[in-house]
Amino acid sequence: MKEIWSRLKADRDYRIRFIVAILCMILILVIVLPIIVASSMSFYRGDDFADMGTIWDSRRNIAELFLDSLRYTKKIFFSWQGNYFSMFMQMFLSPLLGKGLPQLRVIMVINSVLFVIGLSSFIWGIFKHEIDSGWCRLVLIFCCFLGILGFEVWYQIFYWYTGAIVYTFPLSLAMIALAMILLSDKKFYSVLAGVLLFCAAGGSLAIAAIACYWLLLVIVSRILKKNIRKKDYILLFIAIAGSLVNSLAPGNFARHSVIDDSGLHLFRAVIFSFSETVITGEWLFLETPFIIIAIIAFFVGICVGKRKIIDASYLWVMIVLNAFTPIVTYFPVCLGYSSGGGPNRCRFILTLAFVISAVVILVFLGETLSQRIQVSCMREVIVMAVLLLIIMPIKREGWKITSLVPYRTMMELTEGNIPNYYREANKIYDAMRDDENEDVFIFTMPNSIDEFLAMDIKEDPNYLINTECAYYFGKRSVQYVSEPVYVSNDNKTYVRIAPSYFEHDLQFVSIFNNSASQGTEEIQVLEPFDNNLVVEMSSKDTGSVSIYVFADADGREILEEMEISY
Repeated sequence: MKEIWSRLKADRDYRIRFIVAILCMILILVIVLPIIVASSMSFYRGDDFADMGTIWDSRRNIAELFLDSLRYTKKIFFSWQGNYFSMFMQMFLSPLLGKGLPQLRVIMVINSVLFVIGLSSFIWGIFKHEIDSGWCRLVLIFCCFLGILGFEVWYQIFYWYTGAIVYTFPLSLAMIALAMILLSDKKFYSVLAGVLLFCAAGGSLAIAAIACYWLLLVIVSRILKKNIRKKDYILLFIAIAGSLVNSLAPGNFARHSVIDDSGLHLFRAVIFSFSETVITGEWLFLETPFIIIAIIAFFVGICVGKRKIIDASYLWVMIVLNAFTPIVTYFPVCLGYSSGGGPNRCRFILTLAFVISAVVILVFLGETLSQRIQVSCMREVIVMAVLLLIIMPIKREGWKITSLVPYRTMMELTEGNIPNYYREANKIYDAMRDDENEDVFIFTMPNSIDEFLAMDIKEDPNYLINTECAYYFGKRSVQYVSEPVYVSNDNKTYVRIAPSYFEHDLQFVSIFNNSASQGTEEIQVLEPFDNNLVVEMSSKDTGSVSIYVFADADGREILEEMEISY
């Protein structure tokens, strides 16, 4: 410590580098800390409930859970999708089959922290043999964190259990494995990297694609530098083998036939993946301050290039190959969906691939052009970047500090909005569990937060997430009720009647459906009305449902009545 302190006082350049390194670490912490804290407040959603059955018997031991998870993986592998590792882990680690919310919170925090470790170590490994300066590598790690996490809320990646298990967790394992390959020659780390790569290949197909392509880039780099190892080829074989097991699973073809029964369209998928890469680039460069990140990466490349001998042919090969990373990554998504676009979790993988490849390309491009750019130009570049930071927030909302996702997330945390949403969401699930009705009505939903995951219970009782919740809690249906009448997209009308609509005692209630096409139908006559009721009919039908509350079994005195038109 004394040596560092004395060097700080004596060496101005060392002092600057030290301050920049400390500043980068602080900024990285500022970016990731709000996401880690918010991830601790994740709640169950959608596919988290899928195939869980009724509430699990807590007396079951871990061996039975392990075997059940294997059976579930086999079932999904042959019927829906091939991501063998994620499907197994989704069941085996499921908080719904374990310790509940405390377990969920621990898993989601570990998921976020693991991503931070994976991305940091991977970027450090990429530039270990390219850049001697540690502070430059820290700058580039900061650039990648800001580019990936700064401009979009990845709620399906960090706040959703299923998204974390299928996407984030295997991606983190892939990056950690690649970091081990890049940073160590020891046999132990090579073996561990092989295991992690095989596991990562069993996640989303986009993860399998990016892991294999990144490893291929490592191998090409080592071939060009003439330091390739036999075990590198073995590791690539392991990654490709896992990806083939995943991609050729019968379940993938069964799922694709549901999405698009006209078959696989390879050329169309290539076009879509290229188009989505361009769209992502336009968004980052035109709507966000990503251009500043690009300038920093380019500037680092120039500084590095000034201090070493440049192998231009090597750099240009790596620049070209890195340019294809986002396209290769998103190809399985476009092939599977037979279209572009994609949900939040898929766009995260594309954004990550684009940002990392862009940073690498710009550093290498800076190195190749370093001998042609005068050192005196650096000041002008810095001044231009500062002017952009001052002027652009006036023109573009996305350039403001208050628009950055870490800032917005931290504000929602400090104001208590995310913790409150977490509590309200879990109250709704508790109400579903405790509700004695077969048809569960949810009358109020918490106001959604842009920086956090939202509950996705809809009015349509046949909506996938509604049915998954109902299946897990052992209910006939679960539905959000804003109005008594709901018309679904599948030509059905649902009239929802609840005892809470009425003020009087409901021992003697008569209900009639007055249909224009079917006439009057007696639903019940002078019977107790204790449970929620759903009257279902065709959306083309018109009429009304009449409810009468009587004073006694004679049905002479009406205490209360209601008519619901549809």
